[in-house]
Amino acid sequence: MADVRQQYTDELYNNFGYFATWEPGTIRQIGEVGEMKDNEFIRITNLKNLGIEFNVLTDEVKHDLSYSSKGSVTVTQKLSGTTTPKASSLGELESGFVVEFGKEKAVLLKAIGVSTEQIDDQVALTEAIIKLYNDKKWDKKWTVITELKHAESATIIISNSANSKIEISAKGSVGNTSLNIADAELGLSVVASTGINTEIIGKKNLTPLFRLKGIKTSLFGGNPVVKDRGLGEEADEVAETGSEPDSRDIKDSYNYGKSKKK
Repeated sequence: MADVRQQYTDELYNNFGYFATWEPGTIRQIGEVGEMKDNEFIRITNLKNLGIEFNVLTDEVKHDLSYSSKGSVTVTQKLSGTTTPKASSLGELESGFVVEFGKEKAVLLKAIGVSTEQIDDQVALTEAIIKLYNDKKWDKKWTVITELKHAESATIIISNSANSKIEISAKGSVGNTSLNIADAELGLSVVASTGINTEIIGKKNLTPLFRLKGIKTSLFGGNPVVKDRGLGEEADEVAETGSEPDSRDIKDSYNYGKSKKK
């Protein structure tokens, strides 16, 4: 049976196509170099320490991220001056949330103000990595974070058992309005929990998702290429093509249209 780390990272990769940061509160950075071990990125160094300079391109359009394990997570909002049988630990004048999980290792991820950062010149990056590899200064197991989702604030909760529950209060009397469980400005805090494995509540500046590139070689003795790394791929996996890298392997595959600031 998959452990909590594997369940969490697998679910988010399958939903978003990105690796999930583990532990969820860990802060990742563009250009970090490390190894993937059991779905966890283990940092070793960074590109600048290896002599590779780069610029970061940030998408101007921010958005929200939301994910919950299908059919297993219920979020109930409680406003000040109201009561709900589910919120046994929240007073009548308190605002907050009650989150219930119907199965073990179920996931709730809510993030707001999410922007996407990526290394700007992927062609130059590829050339630099291949040079280091050929000079025996880049380990084949290494990968580099080339794209990163940065959240202004986020809440991430993972259940430890079925029928688990967590109650969260918002600071002060918010009143009759819609609340967001990821909003750090609400001053969210846990007042009661049962059967919860991981709870990151309204934390600012998280980096929940990222993408990686790494070296791949061919069984046929061709040149090494730099390709996107997928979940579960081993470091010694061979390239699917023969001796020459496809241009799509070295060019930036992400196209963020320029947006005017409103």
